[in-house]
Amino acid sequence: MTFWKVLKCVLVTLICLMLVSSFAGSGLVSVQASGGPWGPWDEITLYAVETTNPYWGYYGGYRDIWQAIRAELAKIGINLEIIKYDDFGWYARCFDPDQWNRSYDEGGWDMFIQEWWMMPTGLLWLEPLVYSWMTPYAGYNIFPYNNSRSDELLWKGMHTLDATERKYYLWKWQEELMHNPPIINLYYPRPFEVVPDWVEGWDPVVRFRDVSHLSINVTAMPEARNYLHTDWIYYAVTDEVWQLLPLFMQTCTEQWMGDLQFETLYDLSIDPWPQTGQEPPPRDFYSKPALAAEPPILMDGPNGPNTRARVLLRQNVKWSDGDPFDATDVKFTFDIIPEPPTGATARGDIVPVIESVEIVNETCVDFILYEPYADLATLLSNDRGLAIMPYHIFKDIPPVMIKGHPGNTDFDDPSWWAPVTGPFKLKEIVAGEYALLERNPLYFGYNASIVGSPAWGPDSSVQAIYLKTVSDPAVRLLELQTYMLDLDDYPTGPKRVWKKMEKDPFLRVWQYDRPSSNPIWFNFDNPYLSNIWIRKAIAHAIPHRRIISSILPSWGIETAYPGKTLITPLHYYTDANNVTVHLFNEDLKPFHHSIEKALDYMEMWWYSANPPYTEGPVGDSDLSGLVDLDDYLIFNENLGVTASWPIDVVPGNMIDPDFNNDNIVTAADFQLWATNHGKEYPFPGAR
Repeated sequence: MTFWKVLKCVLVTLICLMLVSSFAGSGLVSVQASGGPWGPWDEITLYAVETTNPYWGYYGGYRDIWQAIRAELAKIGINLEIIKYDDFGWYARCFDPDQWNRSYDEGGWDMFIQEWWMMPTGLLWLEPLVYSWMTPYAGYNIFPYNNSRSDELLWKGMHTLDATERKYYLWKWQEELMHNPPIINLYYPRPFEVVPDWVEGWDPVVRFRDVSHLSINVTAMPEARNYLHTDWIYYAVTDEVWQLLPLFMQTCTEQWMGDLQFETLYDLSIDPWPQTGQEPPPRDFYSKPALAAEPPILMDGPNGPNTRARVLLRQNVKWSDGDPFDATDVKFTFDIIPEPPTGATARGDIVPVIESVEIVNETCVDFILYEPYADLATLLSNDRGLAIMPYHIFKDIPPVMIKGHPGNTDFDDPSWWAPVTGPFKLKEIVAGEYALLERNPLYFGYNASIVGSPAWGPDSSVQAIYLKTVSDPAVRLLELQTYMLDLDDYPTGPKRVWKKMEKDPFLRVWQYDRPSSNPIWFNFDNPYLSNIWIRKAIAHAIPHRRIISSILPSWGIETAYPGKTLITPLHYYTDANNVTVHLFNEDLKPFHHSIEKALDYMEMWWYSANPPYTEGPVGDSDLSGLVDLDDYLIFNENLGVTASWPIDVVPGNMIDPDFNNDNIVTAADFQLWATNHGKEYPFPGAR
């Protein structure tokens, strides 16, 4: 049955139900017995874990934001304790699979804030975060979020190639994520970026994913900058380096090292490439063939139409040790990543999509897909774990042992370091201080006979990339202002400082839409946070406007958009028929600050956790916060039953189909359900 036929059937069913309700619900009061156990409740204590980094970012502490939230949560009876860890300790506590399934009291975490960045070309890094089956070690559903409706809507939205259908399902998915949130997205940032006049071909979204336009104009350098190497790019990183192979990358620093050394099949790029300091429109971002020679070709496969994706590889590409790159390297990489014991970063990204890889010939592979996949080119440009590995180096090493291999762990002996296919290769590294990468003379992008004329950059003006660890944001800012750095991870400073830097004749300063969200993550293994009402109470206790208008400008983010879900305003999709849709749900309203509404939700939590249960939300049998068809099914199943309500049918959900509290489920209860169908709690007269 087609999408539209299914939609038609659903609409007909709902119309019939509403017709019934219009007759049956006439004159009924949509509240249950008056009174109830509303407040005061015992104080709840939750723990937010943050890093020692005081500002936003992948490992940012978001300290000022947490302090502002802490004051508001106290107004609704939640005591928030804020605990600090260094980067490694924070990551291990929040993301280490061995720590999974633990609240803070059990050695884990209750809440944290972390930026979640996504490719503007697709929804990569979304699915392994929220699918119910993507808990560690499979993926990053560390909440864990177990929502079958979310799974179904997201799966349909990711596996249809039709733009109209995709928009329908993903807009519905975003509504579900806001209704039953595993995260509360605080904002989408529009931060400042600064690039000196002597650096050309830099984009703050693409960064090191495509450096083919990068160059240095020595004549534009001030005298102070000439004290450094004039043919090096100096870039400040904030994160640690724990391993050398991109297969296992966890930090942004490891990601940039991987981008510069190990190529993926495709790269995030822009067409046309903008002038430095100009912001390209979202639709100019695309997946540029890198080790692949052209976009994937979809064909009929063993799992149906468009489930075989043929990728033609570039010919005459060599590893930096002179060995030829071919299809064996691609198959080897995609074969070992899904194996759970390897600990590969990208396992959760490919497991729902790619069933297997077949070699057609030395320069061609077929990806066998479980179902058609709209963002395949974006997936194959995944620079967090899908860079192609050298088969000739690791073919005799059991996959489970690669992570502990000296090629991944030995920072001191270059003889262990794996050959690369990227524009640069590692020359020196001192963990916590710097990583120096020099030009790879065998990089295929420098060869016009392989990529066409003109050959790709970076041109010869860039001989090395120096990744300098500068963890203190104040020091990073000072070194940018004094020309000791060229570029920076998360440049941070008050808005007034950026306005002053705009007047520096050697610097270009602008703002750009960053394709990221900045959510609070919830640990559902904390019994309070597993409750939908408490999560929504927290969502409305957050001072959203104050964060955007008062706190973010002090970090160098003058403008930000209120957060909704993990899909960002930059996300569009164009199908094979050239139909373009906005995947970001424009109609969805973000959470807003309202202590009154937060208290309403806390009262709903009290009802769900304490007797008498029968004095709670009318029509909402399963206490999901929404009166929907699931509640009707529960009513229908219990029609005519006399019992002491509630019935604990679903763990954590107290089922109450006896809406009028007469101790028997009858048509009168159906009338109350129909009257409130489609309503979301709390609403006026909800209790």
